[in-house]
Amino acid sequence: MTTCLGCGLACDDIAVTVRDGRIVEAVNACELGVRWFAQDKVPALARVRDVRVTVPTALAEAARVLKSAKRPLVYLAAELSTNAQREACALADVLGAMLDTVTPAELVLAVQERGRCSATLGELRHRADIVVLWHIDPDRAYPRLRSRYLPDRAGRQFISVDLSVEAAALTRAAILGHGTTPLAERLVKGKYVAIVVDGEERPEYIEALLALTEALNGPTRAALVILRGGGNRVGSDSVLTWQTGYPKAIDFSRGAPRYCPYDSFDFDATLVIGASARAPQTINIGPRASEGPAIIAIDTGIAGIHDGGTAVRLDEIPLPLHPPLPGLVPETAATIRALTALVRSS
Repeated sequence: MTTCLGCGLACDDIAVTVRDGRIVEAVNACELGVRWFAQDKVPALARVRDVRVTVPTALAEAARVLKSAKRPLVYLAAELSTNAQREACALADVLGAMLDTVTPAELVLAVQERGRCSATLGELRHRADIVVLWHIDPDRAYPRLRSRYLPDRAGRQFISVDLSVEAAALTRAAILGHGTTPLAERLVKGKYVAIVVDGEERPEYIEALLALTEALNGPTRAALVILRGGGNRVGSDSVLTWQTGYPKAIDFSRGAPRYCPYDSFDFDATLVIGASARAPQTINIGPRASEGPAIIAIDTGIAGIHDGGTAVRLDEIPLPLHPPLPGLVPETAATIRALTALVRSS
């Protein structure tokens, strides 16, 4: 079985069929997963500006640029294994660089400031009797969420909510005994309430829903499920917290990790690792890097398709990756490790 990283659910029951070096079938995958596995064909090129070069040549130039930079940024995008994320953290440390990720800052800061009442998806499957879908259609963005973790069963209610942040605050106040709202009256009747929100598309709701979930844990039991996009985005939060104590916005310039979520910096060199991001980039090492705008680009594999290792599900459960197409393009973790060695030796 193969793990699909098409969304944060990381379904690990996908049976993949490979024929002539291509994925021709992905049994159990939803339409989102089918599209994700269709990325099986990626280039295996390296270039400096518009000139095709060997990978060692591109790595040597990348090492030169990063070593000469006064303020480099290492930015973790999607489609990375936790192994590659760990190597990127080591590289940022060696460079004395800023290390950041694609995770929305609003999400991280809200969880840190408020705390989080969370649960595994398995616990929600077996215990939640009221499921609140806050500004989200899971069947569109996370097609297997209901069937795998929140299936219809006797006594389970689904409530679709299209309310503002202010409405969430009013509902919390009502639960705490200050006034009343129809939603509060329904939620306190549940034995186990699961509030589901998309942390990538609706990060502005996170703090209000964290507070609401906390209040619900007085009269009943409740958990907030923060859905995340694919490509092992949750993995970067876990790996960086494990390695440095902080999930993003980490400054290594003083020789030790320093958390800087509110600071702004000007960077003279940017290394994007993973799928090409919107951030301005000098160097890109990741899937289809050669097709992007970076000055130095090295194509590597996609975690779960070409690269092995582990990934982290949105409820922070680590899962093994069994890539169906290993060895077709350079492995991201090994490429970053080679770049770190060049930086150290130069």
